[in-house]
Amino acid sequence: KEERRTRRRPEIVFKVDQTVLGGVLRSREALIVPDVSASAADFLDANVLHTSGFGSALIVPLVCKGRAVGTLNLVQRQKNAYRPEHIRAIQPIAEVYAVAIIAQQLQVSLRKYRTMEAMSELTLSIAADINSALQIIIGHCDLLERSYPDPNLQRDLATVIVQAQRIAGLLEKMRAAAHERMKEVEAAVEQAGIPSSPEAF
Repeated sequence: KEERRTRRRPEIVFKVDQTVLGGVLRSREALIVPDVSASAADFLDANVLHTSGFGSALIVPLVCKGRAVGTLNLVQRQKNAYRPEHIRAIQPIAEVYAVAIIAQQLQVSLRKYRTMEAMSELTLSIAADINSALQIIIGHCDLLERSYPDPNLQRDLATVIVQAQRIAGLLEKMRAAAHERMKEVEAAVEQAGIPSSPEAF
């Protein structure tokens, strides 16, 4: 069988403040660009459209809950192809599209949150179990040290205690890191407006 290789088109990344799209995102108002060539010298995205052979564009912001999440862009080869009635026709589609994008982002964030939450809880649980076992080991070493005054044994027991305490310190760092990770995830979830339970989503 003959293998077919699909080549990905290179992505074009612009700084928002150098694009027509950025201006629409900031203003949250739809924009008609009647002549792309007139804006090509000032805006990178307009220049790309112009060099690609497009003459005019219509850019509609995608806004959901007061937050701009992107733009819906229409282009035509001819100039002056768009009028205000086109904005009125596209606006309802843009609103639905914006809601769909937010819903998708929330689903992805919710899955990430649940995964991070489970990992952090597992880390905390394992750290607590290991720390409990280490405390038992340290306690028994103390008892042996008091019961058997042999210098060699006491030296070995002291080494065991030092290493056990070192592991306990590392576990405490792991627990602190897990707690911080949980706080960061919870803060991100709260900022994104993700419900606290799957049933509420």
